[in-house]
Amino acid sequence: MTLLALDPGIQFAGWAKFDGGVLVAAGLAKNPCSAIAPLAVRCRQMAEEVCNVAAPFEEFVFEWPRVYTAAKSKDPNDLLPLGGIGMAVAISCAPHLIQSVYPHEWKGQ
Repeated sequence: MTLLALDPGIQFAGWAKFDGGVLVAAGLAKNPCSAIAPLAVRCRQMAEEVCNVAAPFEEFVFEWPRVYTAAKSKDPNDLLPLGGIGMAVAISCAPHLIQSVYPHEWKGQ
C-alpha cells in the first residue's frame, strides 16, 4: 500500500509518500492560488495541488491542528483551515484509509 503523509499549510504543504514503509518521494506543494483569494478557495486549491503532485496513494495520514494553550498560539483560528485542507485532500484523492494525528503524536512535541 502507498501512504501519503501530509503536514498541511495554506501557502505550502509538506508531504511524504511511502511504499511498503519505504520513503519513495517527498516534497513541498506550493499553493497556486493568490494569497488574497478567499480562504475556502485557497484551501481547495492547496488540496488539488497536493493531489496533483502526490497521487496516487491508497492510505493518507495528515496532521490535525491542535490548540494547546493561548500562550503558545498567536491566533488559534489560524489553525482551523489546516484541518480543512487535510479533509479536502482526503475527499479529492479518495484514498481507502484516512487517519489524522495530532502534532505531538508524530513530532513528539
